[in-house]
Amino acid sequence: MGLAQRALGEWENAERHLRAALELATETSDAHQEASVLNALGMLYRLQGLWGEGEMVYCEVQLRFHDVGDFYGESQAWSNLGSLYLQRDRWTDAIACYKKSLDFVRALSDRV
Repeated sequence: MGLAQRALGEWENAERHLRAALELATETSDAHQEASVLNALGMLYRLQGLWGEGEMVYCEVQLRFHDVGDFYGESQAWSNLGSLYLQRDRWTDAIACYKKSLDFVRALSDRV
């Protein structure tokens, strides 16, 4: 629901539903789902231009996906952070994030 509301630009409703999903994932000790919901929340913040909040959430997402061993999720988090930096004209930071994302994609291809 939160993702659909985010797509429609219904920011407050989207955040409310994403926070509810995050609470449920926390209550059920589903670390992977927590990371996924946080990733969606980071994107919501980025789309609203809430750069500091988005950056903090994406950094948390990277750690969460790392803790559960999800290279794909970690790659997404780095790419999303790179996109945030790109929107802020922080070119060097964006490139560093995209390179880190690519490292995870390469690691995934080595595992297959």
